[in-house]
Amino acid sequence: GLLSIFAVIPYSIGLTKLSSYYHSDDAAGYFFVAAVLYLIPLTYSFLKDGLFKGQSVGKKIMGLMTISIDTKLPCSIGRSVIRNLISALVSFVPVEPILVLVTNDGRKLGDKAAGTIVINN
Repeated sequence: GLLSIFAVIPYSIGLTKLSSYYHSDDAAGYFFVAAVLYLIPLTYSFLKDGLFKGQSVGKKIMGLMTISIDTKLPCSIGRSVIRNLISALVSFVPVEPILVLVTNDGRKLGDKAAGTIVINN
């Protein structure tokens, strides 16, 4: 979320330019820069559990780690993409928080699809 702020600035400038009759031609460039800047946090959101030995920045702060159930090794980038893509796809329906609370292992759908689990480090 914090990384997304950098995309909001050119997007806001683009909206301002778009609403101004005299500068509306400049708006497209600002929207393009905003889209490119938004790709950074979007990419991080999919890769975060596979970077830094299974710890995103938040997991590192909280002392947590995502590992592969099969190998007990830190989550790979491929598993991280699967884990977070599934989570993003089902985020429109609040299924995952319910599953985490009612299942024995506390794993979300993304964890089940990727074969991962979050543990205390």
